Formats: sequence, structure tokens, C-alpha cells
Amino acid sequence: MNLLKKLLVLLSVLFCLQTFAIELSVDLQKACAKEQHRAHKGIKGHSLEASDFKDYCSCETDFVVGKATQDQLSQFSKNQNANPTWLKQLKSKAQSSCLELKNKATT
Repeated sequence: MNLLKKLLVLLSVLFCLQTFAIELSVDLQKACAKEQHRAHKGIKGHSLEASDFKDYCSCETDFVVGKATQDQLSQFSKNQNANPTWLKQLKSKAQSSCLELKNKATT
């Protein structure tokens, strides 16, 4: 019975962590899309929407979530308006990585 309780606790913790990661990913993707839309507004005369950056932002989010520590992600989830140095650095690295992947995919 003790083993069963431990297993149930472990499963619930894993479920909570997975839910946290999914919610955080959605928040990061939304923030990325808004940021990209703002940065590219009016470029080349195109009428861009935030949804136009979905693939890029998905790549950036996966990169950030994969490289950030649990403490950093927790810090971001508590204050999503903050833009700490570690996040700027990861986003910069993600930009290089994601654009490189896109270029390889289109050639």
C-alpha cells in the first residue's frame, strides 16, 4: 500500500509539471507572437498578423523551455512582464537556431 501511495504522488507531481510546462509554453508563444508582430509591423508593406509567427515562436519556445532551468521558468511564470537577462540570451540563441532551421527547411 505504501508503494501505491508513492506512485500516486509521483504521478500527480508529473501531471502538475506537465500542465505547468504546457501553460508556460502557451504564454511564451503568445508573448513571442506579440513581440514579433510589433517588431515586423509595416515591413515590406505586408499586413502581418501575430499568427504569421506561429512556427517561429513555437521553435523559440521549445528552445527556451528546453534550455532554461526549472527555477528560471518558475520565475518567468510568476512575472511574465519581466524580461530577465537569461531570457534575452536564450531568445537570442533561439533566434539563430530557429532561423537556421527555417533556412535549411526552405532550401
